[in-house]
Amino acid sequence: MSTSTSTKALIRFAWIGQLVLSTLSGLLIALCLPPWNFTWLIWIAFVPILVSLLVIPGGPGLVILQGAFLAAADGLMSFHWLWKEHRYDEFGTILGFLALQTVIWSWFLWRFCRPPALPKPPENKRKKGPEPIFVGAPGNAEAWRISTSHLRLATLIAGAWTFLEWGRGTILPAWNPAGLPVAASLPLLQLAKATGPAGLSFIAVFANAILFLAARRFVLRPGRISWAARFDVICTLAILFVISAAGFRLGQRAPQPLLLRVCLTASPDESVEGLSSVLPGAAALRTDLLVWRRINLASNQFSRLRREEVAPNVGVVVGQAVRPDAPISGCAVFLPTEIRSFFSPRQNQPVFQAFSNQQPGSVRNFMLKDVGFVPFLNHEAMSFAALKSAARAPGQAFIVLMDIPKGTAIEENQFWQNVRCWAVSLGRPIIFESRRAGAFLATGNGRILTEMAPQTKMLSAPTVDFPLANDLTPYASFGDWLPILTGALCLFFGIRERLSSFYASPRRFRT
Repeated sequence: MSTSTSTKALIRFAWIGQLVLSTLSGLLIALCLPPWNFTWLIWIAFVPILVSLLVIPGGPGLVILQGAFLAAADGLMSFHWLWKEHRYDEFGTILGFLALQTVIWSWFLWRFCRPPALPKPPENKRKKGPEPIFVGAPGNAEAWRISTSHLRLATLIAGAWTFLEWGRGTILPAWNPAGLPVAASLPLLQLAKATGPAGLSFIAVFANAILFLAARRFVLRPGRISWAARFDVICTLAILFVISAAGFRLGQRAPQPLLLRVCLTASPDESVEGLSSVLPGAAALRTDLLVWRRINLASNQFSRLRREEVAPNVGVVVGQAVRPDAPISGCAVFLPTEIRSFFSPRQNQPVFQAFSNQQPGSVRNFMLKDVGFVPFLNHEAMSFAALKSAARAPGQAFIVLMDIPKGTAIEENQFWQNVRCWAVSLGRPIIFESRRAGAFLATGNGRILTEMAPQTKMLSAPTVDFPLANDLTPYASFGDWLPILTGALCLFFGIRERLSSFYASPRRFRT
């Protein structure tokens, strides 16, 4: 009687454990991002929520709560800086859409994803020695069935997350996808060239699902496991190895026909005199292009720069703000042979004056020695649609100038990692400068050539290889094929399961 009572009590309060596991998953996902950067946690971050949804029984209301707790823990820990900056509308919007994504994903897993039943272990003693791995070998049929079921189930779990994450990114700026910590591995980052950032999220969640299913099988059936029963784990490791090997090969530096020396700095100086003081050094380094984060003046005051007298052959890109407490709202480009005001801020509003052959609001770029550059200012770079359209324009590199006076170091570091991942998916080098994250210069493969700490006045001028304007990655050519494909797969599976349950259940008037 006491055992039965304790079992009922455990079942009664199991919902507390489920909510704790959901919260734990959200915290682990957030710990993979700046400022903590425990990127290795992404390989186990989804295991607690999978245990909660697929092992412990619960109703639909509890499933919705689990998805909400996952989103709350992840969103509050990842985006708490929005609350400190009093950006309440943006904070609530991100949390709301993140919760919608996780609730739908949790419901899909609870409704359609059921781990396969494991047979009871045989009572007789297991034979020692190697066991055959072939499909038709005696005793292997059940092991193969379970392994293939695990692979199918992991595909659905990862596919549902990938599709919903992509859907969230089409509505909001695609802040911090689940696969962003995977980008810390340069070989794995190369997968983004074929799949976009969605591919990184897919392999992260897929590996978590296989890890959970393998641990479940080991707990329920302890002891020796045949090779056929290990097939799902071996297949996952083989996929990661092939992706890493291919990424290592693609990540090697390949000679490009277009070479420029790019000079950048993380200097805190925001005056035109500070910019003038570095021009002799940039000229001595034989710089083709100097990128300066910001100056606080209007476009008609650039006559004080006197660039033609000091460094006439150096191109300059500089962000503009109308006053010290205003964010960057414009950008000016000085070409070696002429001066052009590229973007012009007016009354602290991001109103830009485009060239005569371009439409306002379209992607605006400039050419320097046959290389096209596309500047993005502050949150304009968070628009993935703008980045993809820039890849199809004659632009071979992205320049991101970020400086929000009330911003935080966490925001700017997350911003850098997001933009780097997206730039790699399009195969474009990226030049990034911000006040609190510092300055970075990365190749089209994501390899960081220069990394400068914030408030560093020194200059760095590495030589950068630029791809040709029409040299597009598979992702730039085919777009978001992976999340669309996985979404169609999940929809097909859900309809099939619904029809199967409909026709399997007894009905009085069914013929």
